[in-house]
Formats: sequence, C-alpha cells, structure tokens
Amino acid sequence: MELQPTDSSLFRTAIEGLKDFLPEAHLVVTSDGLVISGMDAAHVGFVRYTLAAADCAVLKVAVPQTLGVSLTILSKVLASVGAADVVTLRSTDEHLTVSFVNEKLKKKTVCNVPLMEIHVDALDIPSLDYAMTVEAKTADVSALFKEVGAFGDTLSLFLSDEGFQVKAKNERGEMTQVLENTEGREMEFTEDFMSPVSFGTKYLISMLKCALSTQIKLQLNADTPMCLTYTVGDGSSLVFHLAPKMGEDP
Repeated sequence: MELQPTDSSLFRTAIEGLKDFLPEAHLVVTSDGLVISGMDAAHVGFVRYTLAAADCAVLKVAVPQTLGVSLTILSKVLASVGAADVVTLRSTDEHLTVSFVNEKLKKKTVCNVPLMEIHVDALDIPSLDYAMTVEAKTADVSALFKEVGAFGDTLSLFLSDEGFQVKAKNERGEMTQVLENTEGREMEFTEDFMSPVSFGTKYLISMLKCALSTQIKLQLNADTPMCLTYTVGDGSSLVFHLAPKMGEDP
C-alpha cells in the first residue's frame, strides 16, 4: 500500500483532531481512499474521517488493507509536517512507514510506526433526518462554545428565529450567547424542535479544535446524537457524532 495525500497539512490536522477521540484506530485503505472511524473510550462520541481517492496524489492498494495504528504516535510523527512537505504512507507486515520530503530544503524524514492488533466492534451511524441544521464559520462556533463553556461542563444548544443559541450555567451564574441568522450562515429548524439539547462542553470544544475547514455543518435532533461535519477537498470529510446528555436541566 502506498498513499500520498494531496494536502499534507490537512492530513496532519485531521489526525491531530482524531487522536483525542481515538488514541488507537484502524486505517482502512481501499481504492476509494482512506477511512478511520470508531467510538471514543467513554462511548459518547463516534468519529469518521474519510480521505477520498480524489484527494490523494498517489493511491496504490492491490487489495483492501486494515492497519491498526496508534493515532497518538502518528500525530506526533506528523506534528512537524509543513505545508511544503510531501507526506507518503507505506505499509509493511510490521510497520506503517511515514516519510515526508521537503524538496526546497532538500530534507527527508522517515518514521516507522508499529502496527497493532486492535479489537473493536464494527460500527457505523445510520443516516438520519435532522430537525435542526446550522452552517456557519468554524471560528464563530468555536469561539461560542469556548466562551459559554467557561460557565459549565454542559452546553445547551437551541435554534430559534433569533438564531443559534448556546447556554451554560453554574453556581455563580449563567451565560447565553446567540449567533444571529445573517449572511454567511444558514439555519433551519422544524416546528417540533423547540427545546434545548445538552452536550458535554469538553467534547464540543474538542470537536471544534481541529478546524479542518473554515465552515462546519451542525445537525441536531432532540434525542439522537448530534452530527458535526467538516467537508474538504473533493469528497473528503471529518464527521463527529456526539450523544446528548439526557436528563440535564438546561
């Protein structure tokens, strides 16, 4: 197997965002590209990263391969990759070999990441119809979660005619912020979606940390996992699903 992402920086950023949810994971490589997916240790969140074949400068795979790898180690290997570096992944029986070359600096780095046996149940999230959808700048939503998140470990999300609202409270008080429905933001909700849904603050902030794309899509129902989607390139994506905190008082 040989795989070379077209955009090395985006690939590095995706792995960095994944490793907080999935310290260890399977890299599934086929002629369609690369897929990394799984649940976090607390079984609260599910993440799926897809690097489409169209976003690979090189993709050679004779037969589909599933490689168990520590994403924590892979993230450290990729940490020094710059925008001008060309990253290539190759598999052997024992290692995932990661090399990155900078032609301008005439520098080449090669690292061997040991392959692992990882025992996880196959899982995927079915397609759902959502009662609420928000599309906005990643930076705007990230700032919203961080600022309101300082007031509690639970964030309550709500969409109304006024805009996208985020609320948190603790013994010292409460905070609510609103992103108004203005140009550059798209917000939709159905009439039966009229109450806040609560999620863990640290998970929401972690999902926004990687900022893989400048725009995100956030979709919500009252009693199913929320979906947060980054879309990049020609078919690649990073999708987080997060279960709501049931029984929380918003």
